[in-house]
Amino acid sequence: MATDAALLWAVESGAAPPTVRVYEWDGLWLSLGRFQTAERGVRVDKCRQLGVRLVRRPTGGRGVLHGSDVTVTLCAPYAALGDGGGSVASLYRWCNEALVNGLCQLLPTVEVGGVRYAGRGGDCFATATSADLCVGGAKLLGSAQRRGQVAALVQMSLVWRRPLVDPAALFCDAAGGRYPLSDVPREVIIGSLVQGIGASVGASLVEGGVTARERSWADAEEAAGAFLPDGPPARFDSGAGL
Repeated sequence: MATDAALLWAVESGAAPPTVRVYEWDGLWLSLGRFQTAERGVRVDKCRQLGVRLVRRPTGGRGVLHGSDVTVTLCAPYAALGDGGGSVASLYRWCNEALVNGLCQLLPTVEVGGVRYAGRGGDCFATATSADLCVGGAKLLGSAQRRGQVAALVQMSLVWRRPLVDPAALFCDAAGGRYPLSDVPREVIIGSLVQGIGASVGASLVEGGVTARERSWADAEEAAGAFLPDGPPARFDSGAGL
């Protein structure tokens, strides 16, 4: 989470180009939305009992169980996104179109969710909105944003395989999931997603890594407890450029 926040700082300050980051989780984690209260909709004691660690995201939204998903982060200046950078809704549409284009060969029936969530549950995947992607009525991808002055950060979780822990044990409102990509190698899924995003940007993506400056900033924020689940959610606003 600190690395994603550092990526937004780097793109905002002009120290990094538009970036797509794909990463794995070390074990089971449950990420909370930036302003989410853990005790509302999340069984915190059960998480600890089952060895599921908690962390707070720099983006909004509700809880996401990680460890068997494909996690993708997009960070780009609004100017690089064209019409997609104009608003929260337009950026979700931009991302959805890019990912649908990338996934179309793997899942021809991907659709955009249409239900507006009005409750207070803890599970991001319990309800699909127009910001999300679905297959057969089941949520396939959840997204959340963090908007800076000149750039945006979008964190996305794509359902891949059945979690080792039943989400119903961790969330009060967990939905039964489907796993249409479970037989597809992770590398193939990543390649499809990156291809879709690159086509929408209109450029070929070049492989890179986290820079020393980004790592230094992320380490400092982690040491300060910026992403602890019970920490102050606005702590990482202190970084230069955010």
